[in-house]
Amino acid sequence: MDIHAYIQSGIIESYLLGIAGDEEKQELDRLRRIYPEVENAIHHAEEWLHGVSTPAATPVPAKVKEQIFATIQEELGMNNGISGIITGGRLYKYLVAASLILLTSSVILNMVLYRKYRTEKKNVLVLQEEQQSLLVQNNLVQAKLISFGDDLNKATSSGSSRIVMDAVAGKGKFQSTLLMDNAGKQLLLVSNSLPAAPAGKQYQLWAIVNGKPVNAGLLNDCMPYCKFPSIARAQAYAVTLEPSGGSIDPTLDQMFVFGKVNS
Repeated sequence: MDIHAYIQSGIIESYLLGIAGDEEKQELDRLRRIYPEVENAIHHAEEWLHGVSTPAATPVPAKVKEQIFATIQEELGMNNGISGIITGGRLYKYLVAASLILLTSSVILNMVLYRKYRTEKKNVLVLQEEQQSLLVQNNLVQAKLISFGDDLNKATSSGSSRIVMDAVAGKGKFQSTLLMDNAGKQLLLVSNSLPAAPAGKQYQLWAIVNGKPVNAGLLNDCMPYCKFPSIARAQAYAVTLEPSGGSIDPTLDQMFVFGKVNS
């Protein structure tokens, strides 16, 4: 059974307001003994109803009572001390009218309290969902920080190397830096001063192996860094500006930075 859905069905509120059926009451009494969350929900609802009903349970205004009983008294012919005669049917009619006024006030109050309770309950659920979402986001951030720390430790440990790629002629004063771990398996682009790629364009990293370019990956959001697999036997690395999604071969006149390994 989905206990969360059962609690949200409104059966607890119906039970406390006295409008639940016999079978519903029996089922709730059974479930509250089995599931602690049902019992807790009942207590929470009882406390809330007590808290909001006590200050709101003010008597019917005196003027309303006076008007009701003045009408009855007038119909009975009792005004100014004069006794009158009235049939039981007419007296019954006005007594019922007075009762209906009081009953209607009670029903309206119950409805207002019930709706207020439901609204507050929904607000609590929204806050719980937001809290859960923040917890998930926090866990993701913590996982990323741990991953960042591991990557940087590998890239800066003893035996790691640093590859500085300077701007090629005619491309300004840009510079990008690659860190290679001591096992030669991973590259981190940790410093990148390249300008933002224009719409429809994307930077691409290339390894130069025996004088031939080898695709090493696309540069996306390199904050705090971009990670690439190291290319075996690479003598140099370069970055070019290519159409979004990258190219099979580099566009040489769009090369921005270039650097030799162990330079």
